[in-house]
Amino acid sequence: MQSPEIPDNEPLRLSILHERGILDTPPEERFDRLTRLAGRIFGVPIALVSLVDTERQWFKSRYGLDACETGRDISFCGHAILGEDIFEISDARLDPRFADNPLVTGAPHIRFYAGMPLNTPEGYRLGTLCLISDSPRQLSVNERRILRDLAACVEDEINQSKLKQRSQELKHAQQLGEVITRAQSQFIRENDRRKAFDGLLSDILSLTQSEYGFIGEVLYTPQGAPYLKTYAITNIAWNAETRAFYEANAPKGMEFFNLKTLFGTALTSGAPVISNAPAQDPRRGGLPEGHPALDAFLGVPVHHGDELVAMVGVSNRPGGYDQALVDFLRPLLVTLGQLVVAARIRQQHHEAQVEISRLSRVASQTTNGVVITDAAGKVEWVNEGFSRITGYTLSEMLGRKPGEILQGEATNPATVARMREALARGQSFDEDLINYTRSGQPYWVHISCNPLLDEAGKLAGFMAIESDIDQQKQAETKLAEFKRTLDRTLDCVFMFDATTLRFFYANEGGMLQVGYSIEELLAMHPYEITPDISEAQFHALIAPLLAREQDALTFETVHKHKYGKRVPVEIFLQYIAPADEPARFVAIVRDLTERQRVERMKREFVSTVSHELRTPLTSISGALGLLAGGALGVLPGPVADLLRIAQQNSQRLTCLINDLLDMEKLLAGRMVFDMQPHALIPLLQQSIRDIQAYADQRGIRISLTGQHDAGITVDPQRFGQIMANLLSNAVKYSPEGGIVTVAASSPEGMTRIEVGDKGPGIPEAFRERIFQKFSQADASDSRTRGGTGLGLAISRELVERMAGTIGFVSEEGAGAIFYFELPATLMPESTKADSSMAPGPR
Repeated sequence: MQSPEIPDNEPLRLSILHERGILDTPPEERFDRLTRLAGRIFGVPIALVSLVDTERQWFKSRYGLDACETGRDISFCGHAILGEDIFEISDARLDPRFADNPLVTGAPHIRFYAGMPLNTPEGYRLGTLCLISDSPRQLSVNERRILRDLAACVEDEINQSKLKQRSQELKHAQQLGEVITRAQSQFIRENDRRKAFDGLLSDILSLTQSEYGFIGEVLYTPQGAPYLKTYAITNIAWNAETRAFYEANAPKGMEFFNLKTLFGTALTSGAPVISNAPAQDPRRGGLPEGHPALDAFLGVPVHHGDELVAMVGVSNRPGGYDQALVDFLRPLLVTLGQLVVAARIRQQHHEAQVEISRLSRVASQTTNGVVITDAAGKVEWVNEGFSRITGYTLSEMLGRKPGEILQGEATNPATVARMREALARGQSFDEDLINYTRSGQPYWVHISCNPLLDEAGKLAGFMAIESDIDQQKQAETKLAEFKRTLDRTLDCVFMFDATTLRFFYANEGGMLQVGYSIEELLAMHPYEITPDISEAQFHALIAPLLAREQDALTFETVHKHKYGKRVPVEIFLQYIAPADEPARFVAIVRDLTERQRVERMKREFVSTVSHELRTPLTSISGALGLLAGGALGVLPGPVADLLRIAQQNSQRLTCLINDLLDMEKLLAGRMVFDMQPHALIPLLQQSIRDIQAYADQRGIRISLTGQHDAGITVDPQRFGQIMANLLSNAVKYSPEGGIVTVAASSPEGMTRIEVGDKGPGIPEAFRERIFQKFSQADASDSRTRGGTGLGLAISRELVERMAGTIGFVSEEGAGAIFYFELPATLMPESTKADSSMAPGPR
């Protein structure tokens, strides 16, 4: 067994893999639908999204396999990530790297493996989308193309996981920042502090998805015991008495002295209290009769420096509370502590100058930038947050206008103009724009600016709160780049709502194909651009997808251009229904015009060959045969030689034409198969007799081995054609005087026939194309061995139409074994007897 090598970029590759945050995560439908689709498309029992970690390969998605990981040292995927394209093993038992691998010798008994590496935009291969079967096989060119496409879909999901996670984190951080900004602005604007705290409590309930809660200031009795006085509290009155009590006391602040409660524990300990089962919590204090149910509780003490100044309590969050939520709220709690202290200061000092001074002290400690200017817009004060974001100190900003220093006008002329107009009118504004730091680095910032009025109500200046939104804008830029990428793809992409069946997206290629503007297209349904599919037919078409009976479907139809042109298309349609997003359909549409043109040219060519070349060629071959057979007597030596060359080439041309016609019939589905049960050995013996004359010319001996009672259901003529192709190739490439072996066996309900030779073997560079039409290892004009390049392609089509598979095993310089497998058939006893008695050639 050969363990996979370690990539040169392994440390960075592992770092990127772990940054994606998908290792050891629960199953996700967006990955599972792709492995199910791969399993069904390729007809394999196992399909996996495998991620190669330090010592293991871990399966993010498993179709047909129970194990969630295996060791990296025995993994096939560890080998696959060493290359850029598909890593394919047709038969692991015949591959010395894997023959003794425990995954081959034991469950899941791997015989066939194909893995396409999964790449990040940076070029790191994190794992594979792989196919596994316990039977040998080989992917066709089209299957390899499909596997690459499916792997690209998995890559998109993996690479967008980080983007979506970061986007969600930025969204939450933005919401938290907006709450902090709003609380600061409301506190500064509102003379009634209770209104400011009511708004903050509403934001906290929304942010934490809680049902009710309170914000309270921590005060102390003359004896030094802490108690709570509310600034804001949810109305949870449950009868007339409690309603009257709430209305009488809430406006002036409700006081709570009982410390033998959950929130009392937070007050006395100074640490957060999390209780997701309050009814069983020994710290609970009990609830009055009729009190709304308490399903979960979070109490968080709020400190300002070392002083416990306030507390936030929230209840009944779906799924309960945890430390992560407490950590997330910490910037808000810092701000709340500052606001509570500022509220105390406001209450104690009524002088305008003192009030501004205290507010400045609060603003200096916030994470956002705060700027206070005079009525002309010149800076009077900035906090430390502003200096951290911009790099400018208070002394550098004093007496100067922020816009002139931060140079936003260079890239935001329209935005800067709106801001100046608002300042000139003494009005507030909220704008996003690009500013520049002291070192010249650009960054995105959100500015919320409000006028400050003196006691007489006249404009005294402005206060602006600046929030750094650079990461948010970067995420938006990445999403915009993703859309531009879709617009540049050769295929057309359409998306439409699963409920209304109205388009909501089309890339530029899609709009060009149908000729409608995006505004026109958004008002249309998919069946309005497919004239051959009615509305009722379309509903019937997507019904299996909506019922989850299929993950996706592919079909051909016609798109009608806005001005009447009909475009033949192939549509890949997928239904996507994420748990937290609206269900939708994604259609990838490919123009078939060029493909149909090529197919039409091919049919015309084959028709020409059939009608214009075959008849005269038959006459020529017949005439040459008569002459060579002595119809005109003995011919002179030079004439006889020329005649023999002409006859051989006419026969070669006849074979080419027959192969072309056979291939066309196969592809068009017009070849008739007379499928009957037959004993295998007589068929093999007849095939050997048919080729024996050719073998004798080169001194090649053909040896038949294997069981004598196997049976198969085949068309004997087509079976003979397959054997003729394989045997003639084996004889052709065998060294003179060599041996060609024919062997039969019965692996797992199948009948396997092998034809082996000791020739030069199949070159590595040619193996992928060996079953393609007109493919030859030596395609030069000077090649020493003839052939049409169609024999193996025809053989594959014939085998597959008789429900079988075909493949090969080869070592360059040591020969090749071509094999095909067909379903085994029970033979009549009389046939078995005949088969066992037939001597056959040896």
